[in-house]
Amino acid sequence: DMITFYLNYTETEQKTVIDNATIRWIDSGFGINETFTFNVTSGLWELHFNTSQLSYGTWGVVFDGIPGDSNLAEDRVDLAITISKITTEVVSPIPGVIYWGWVGNLTFYYSDTYFDTGIENATTATYNWGIFSGEATDLGNGYYSVLIDTTYLDSGVRYTVTIDFDKLNYQISTGSVSLLIEEVPTEIDLSTPNDNQIDNEVDHLELPFGDMIPISFFYNDTDDSDGYVGGLSGATITATIYGGATVRTIIIEVVDLGNGTYYFIFDSTSGNLFERESGIAQALPGDPFYISIVIELEHRQGYASQDALILSIEIIERPTALEFHSDNVANNNTISMYYGESIDILVNYYEYWLDNPGEGITDAVFTVSSEDALVQIVSNSSTSEPGIYLLTIRVDAPLISVGISTEYVDITIFLSLDNYEQKELELSVTIIPTPEQVTMGQLISLATPSLFLIVLVAVLWTRIFSIPKRLRQLNGLIKALRKGKIPKPITDSKTRQELVADLFNDTFEKLEITRQSIDMPEVSVPIKVPEIRDLLIQLSILTHLSPTELDEFVADISKMKMSEQAAFVKEVISQEAIRAARTKGKTVEEILEEVARESSRKISTPDEVIETTTVPAKPAEERVFLDEDELETEEPESGIETSSVEEEIPTEKLSQFELEELKVELIRKGVPNHEIDMIIEQARFLPRDLVEELVKSLGLKD
Repeated sequence: DMITFYLNYTETEQKTVIDNATIRWIDSGFGINETFTFNVTSGLWELHFNTSQLSYGTWGVVFDGIPGDSNLAEDRVDLAITISKITTEVVSPIPGVIYWGWVGNLTFYYSDTYFDTGIENATTATYNWGIFSGEATDLGNGYYSVLIDTTYLDSGVRYTVTIDFDKLNYQISTGSVSLLIEEVPTEIDLSTPNDNQIDNEVDHLELPFGDMIPISFFYNDTDDSDGYVGGLSGATITATIYGGATVRTIIIEVVDLGNGTYYFIFDSTSGNLFERESGIAQALPGDPFYISIVIELEHRQGYASQDALILSIEIIERPTALEFHSDNVANNNTISMYYGESIDILVNYYEYWLDNPGEGITDAVFTVSSEDALVQIVSNSSTSEPGIYLLTIRVDAPLISVGISTEYVDITIFLSLDNYEQKELELSVTIIPTPEQVTMGQLISLATPSLFLIVLVAVLWTRIFSIPKRLRQLNGLIKALRKGKIPKPITDSKTRQELVADLFNDTFEKLEITRQSIDMPEVSVPIKVPEIRDLLIQLSILTHLSPTELDEFVADISKMKMSEQAAFVKEVISQEAIRAARTKGKTVEEILEEVARESSRKISTPDEVIETTTVPAKPAEERVFLDEDELETEEPESGIETSSVEEEIPTEKLSQFELEELKVELIRKGVPNHEIDMIIEQARFLPRDLVEELVKSLGLKD
């Protein structure tokens, strides 16, 4: 660097500038001998100096001034000057990716950043990469090259190349570059037979069972940075089969043919392809087999794991063809025959792969089906000629050749064999009647209608017209009933009322008493089934039962059958009506009518019914049994004189022996046990005459 020293040389007494003098800088160590010059303009002594005459460091500098006037004394001034090193930097090449096997130079630039120039002739330019180190080659103008040979390095590893520069009076600088050594790129060219490719896909194949297929591939180096492009031999190849019906992977032997070509055979008959853990051979699998090819070669791009080469192979049934081999079958697969005729038909079942007929298939399963039983399959079997099978069909002639005509029947022929493709063949059979059969049918068809008409008239007379109309109608009703249907009424028959009226008029014809049908009852015996609710209301009116007592009574009778509940309640009402009639001095009929009217009124007014069931009932009147002497019956007042009959109320009850006899009698009459218990329980507390009335009401006494 160029610097300028400025000195002010003055006389100290008068403070005047000394412009006539010699000022020198002498340094024998660096060989410096410089003289200042006076600048008239500035009045200062100046010295221009290049720092390259010194070196890096801090140095002492002495300037000696000798005045031209001898009256003036010499003077000296010293100072310290520090020279710093020139700033530098190393410009490294751009980090990049290189493939293993590359040999070349990396160029570094040693730059003087202060003066913006390259630094030549560096004292040191030491590089280091891998296990190697050395001095870089000086290319001039600050460029230095380092030789790199990646064959001494490992692929898949990132390495750092460093270089250190040093020169006198220059700063030490270091440069580095990171290099990723990658595996050499490769490619695989798979080769399979075109005939076995599915949709022209080289890695999707089909193979008939029993065949073998050659598969080869070319393993190729595609990068020339290592100085070589071409096939790569010596790779480690692992080919395995999985999928299909296999339960474990199968290793395939791969042959290295050299120059990057590899080869193996896939055999569809290999037993390992079709066995399970039990070792039993299975049928052809529905899923394809997959072959995984793993390729490994040091420092070259391999194909492993997900990058492995995968191809699929579907083992299919051996393709077959089926066709007729008989001259009696037309080209459109039709054949004609007469009723009563048998025909032999030959079919040919053979292999057919890639549009090329193969050998005939023997021992196949031969089945035939017909949509109509008119055509009978007499026999179907194989012949001595491979692939040729014989079918014999027959159509029987009808016993009566009436109505026969030309018929068309389709026959389906099936041939199959394990691991062979099943084939079917349609045959259309035209069945034609012979001229004799046609003539016979015409004769019979003309005579049949007359005979049929005669037979029909005879049957109608015997089965229909000889039977009276009303009897036929009754038979029709009986048949409908047997079938579980409701018969339709006979519209022209008389009703029950009309029949009864006719019988009445015939009976009393001599008395000249007549009746119309409307005067006759609709039913013989009217039946009235009282509702249990009405009966319970009547019972509560007679006995003054509270709602709780009535509920308990209902719970007790609910154990009976529905048909028995009404009868029992009705019988209790009758007994209570008898008691009430004797107490009130009325007839039983009057008591029952009053109770019925009161019950009807309560039923017709629901609010009152609800009220009666919610309001506590009046306490029942306490029964008082009077002695026979005190018992009097008061006659009701009436305008009609009636004879007063004094009724005695017997109070004698049945003994235990009589109760036992009554129970035996009830059992003999077939009364259910639960009813017997209730009757016996009531009889314990009722007088003897009331018990007799109860038994009579049940119809148990003659």
